Amino acid sequence: MRAVGLAPAPADDADGDEDEDEDDSLLSAYVPALLLAGLITGAVPHADALAGELSSAEIEPWFSAAPPSFSHGPTDPAMLAALEAAPPHLLRAVAADEAMRLAGVLGLDGTPGLAEAVAAAERGEAVTVSPGSELGAHVRSWLRRSRQAGWSLNDSAGSRMSDDERTAAFMRGWFADALNAALWPEPHAAARAALRPLTEGPPQLRDPDREAVVLRTLRGGSGSR
Repeated sequence: MRAVGLAPAPADDADGDEDEDEDDSLLSAYVPALLLAGLITGAVPHADALAGELSSAEIEPWFSAAPPSFSHGPTDPAMLAALEAAPPHLLRAVAADEAMRLAGVLGLDGTPGLAEAVAAAERGEAVTVSPGSELGAHVRSWLRRSRQAGWSLNDSAGSRMSDDERTAAFMRGWFADALNAALWPEPHAAARAALRPLTEGPPQLRDPDREAVVLRTLRGGSGSR
């Protein structure tokens, strides 16, 4: 830091000159900061790299190899017991059916590539949805819109999103999470997370009759245990 002129100020001068222009002081630190980075990394960015717009990227966990969040899901003891005891093929079927049910409720069942991806996951095949695929583009749109709906509650963007638009965006976020779960290869975790909207979601996505059907399916269709 001393080599590039960024030595800490003496303790008795920690507050600096009150008359100093703070903006000028900040700007004057840019070049020494870059030099310091160069000393540490062995590379200094060319001036052209600092002109114009800077490239940026948003990392979307949905497309990563990390499992979806399974901290929430059905809490009913009967449903939990059925999930634990059900064989893999029933768990995959329940997760797939629930994903497509939600898609139908939200009018998203015609999304290109959606039915094929869910069907492959139900067959036990590994499914990868890339961000650049047609389905991936829709997923990114749903997630981005859902985040915007959340932000709109706390800033001026709220005036640009109606209550109906905000609700629709949140619903798509719930669906994206359920779809991510339904495509997950481990059937017990996939079924549990995919059922979250049905058992814990907003009223638009919950359905007691459907929940009873799922319970019967997990129990092998016998209707009792």
